[in-house]
Amino acid sequence: MAGNNDGKLLRGQRHFPRDGYTAAFTQQVKDIRDAVLEVGDANKEITPLDAHSSRIVTWDAAAIATDFLTLYRSMPVTINVQLPPVLEGISVTFNYQAADGEASTLSQEALSLGTSGSLNFSPRSTARASAAILPDIVPIIREVSGINRPATLYAFFLPDNSTRTSVLTRLATITGQTVRDWPQFKPTAETLVLKGQEGSVTLGASADHNDRWSEDNLSYGIYTQGDVSRSVGLTNKTVRLPACVHGEINISPSTANAQATVTVSATIPQIVGTGIAPSFPAVRVEPTPRTVTVTASVSPTFLPATPGGTIPTSGLYLYSLETQPSEWGHIQVLATVIDCGVFA
Repeated sequence: MAGNNDGKLLRGQRHFPRDGYTAAFTQQVKDIRDAVLEVGDANKEITPLDAHSSRIVTWDAAAIATDFLTLYRSMPVTINVQLPPVLEGISVTFNYQAADGEASTLSQEALSLGTSGSLNFSPRSTARASAAILPDIVPIIREVSGINRPATLYAFFLPDNSTRTSVLTRLATITGQTVRDWPQFKPTAETLVLKGQEGSVTLGASADHNDRWSEDNLSYGIYTQGDVSRSVGLTNKTVRLPACVHGEINISPSTANAQATVTVSATIPQIVGTGIAPSFPAVRVEPTPRTVTVTASVSPTFLPATPGGTIPTSGLYLYSLETQPSEWGHIQVLATVIDCGVFA
């Protein structure tokens, strides 16, 4: 061999303090004509020494890749997490109002005297019953603070073109726990429809008695009547909740009723006659009692979970991820992991 080519194979290593790893290599001086044949190998550094020889440094890429699979650093950090409000439930209440109605005429007794005369009775009673019901809701919303929350920053290496799944797998190996991707929250503004009713029923009872008598004649008439009328009104109210995230929510109770009853009566008194005056038994008019029923409701009765679910309160989650090109066919990964137990 000519020139500075002694051909000895030397072994060494270089420490990279910023990234925290040590790389092994071999070094050999070869004839420049032989060194040219190794140009293009990414694992070799070829440095000409003179017109006859070159120094060839060969990095142990396989050993470096193996080291990269186990190498990592971790450090505690404090982060601010952007968190949406959480809808934890919906409380439903119903406002009731009901009033029963009752009416009747006074019971009495009448006398008919003399050889001629007349009597007239026209008792009447009216009563009204009413009921109303209106629902109301109280959303249970929890504001979760994400300010100055403790987390852990992990720095490690992965091969070029690695996926996000590869990042999560590596983090699971490092932490010894499953690490999930941070949810992509999609807060939703839910709309509820509240329906209420108010109603009333009016019931009446009436009677009429007319009689006329003399020594030669008797005439009389008795009439009775009952009447009823109803009215119902509907109230609709729409409530739009602020945009929140939530799991599945069942809204209960979602319906309720209120009712009231009305009763009436009217009585023609007993008529006691003396001499030729006529006698008549008492007549009572009592229509069937009537009831008014009103209903209130809240819809929908079920809210499915919002996309992305709600804020987790346990487990490890990858909150932020940064990558940058590194050496030896790898990328450096900076992953911030948070234990969501801090949100419980």
